[in-house]
Amino acid sequence: MNIGAVIFDLDGTLWDVVNTTTVSANQIAEKHGLPEVNVDDVRRSMGQPRDGSAKMFFPYLPEPEALSLIDEVILHNVDNLFVLGGNLYPDLKDTMAILSKKYNLYIVSNTPEIRYIEAFLVTSGTKELFSGVYASGAAGITKGETIKKVKNNFHPDKAVYVGDSVLDYYAANEADVPFIWADYGFGDVPEADHRISSLNELPDVLDKLFNDIRGI
Repeated sequence: MNIGAVIFDLDGTLWDVVNTTTVSANQIAEKHGLPEVNVDDVRRSMGQPRDGSAKMFFPYLPEPEALSLIDEVILHNVDNLFVLGGNLYPDLKDTMAILSKKYNLYIVSNTPEIRYIEAFLVTSGTKELFSGVYASGAAGITKGETIKKVKNNFHPDKAVYVGDSVLDYYAANEADVPFIWADYGFGDVPEADHRISSLNELPDVLDKLFNDIRGI
């Protein structure tokens, strides 16, 4: 019987899709005769909500036009990801297989497109290891609200969130769950009480954290 929920962010925590997303963004930019999207802007957009990415990719356009284009990029990127995939972080599949024997695993991403998460599951070969995936952007609620729903529906007392950015940290606080910072990702979260520098460190950190939760 699994003893709790481990909820993961996606970008910067389980995979890095900067290269594929840059290709996708520039294919759309070229289609519309727009300037090239810089790879550094793509990297900075990881984990940002839709409107934040639109401003980074197309800062010279009015917001409605930029949002329309970012929606086109998102859909095109999903198609590309099913073919090209992303860069999986080391030990991803082995670590998820170990954790799934002890915990229920979930993904909560702020993507507005659930197929984005499905592209990860298919190309990483980890679909059978996760109990559920949630796209807060598609549901129109915050990442924190989505994490809270997963916690309350499945594991009200024993859930943690693993992410790489300060926005993930804020989302975990909003959901009132412990946060583990993946410091190999895109963000900097010096306030985090728990951290990992690689996925293979996660089982030991979770063992200690869940023992502490049970001891409360």
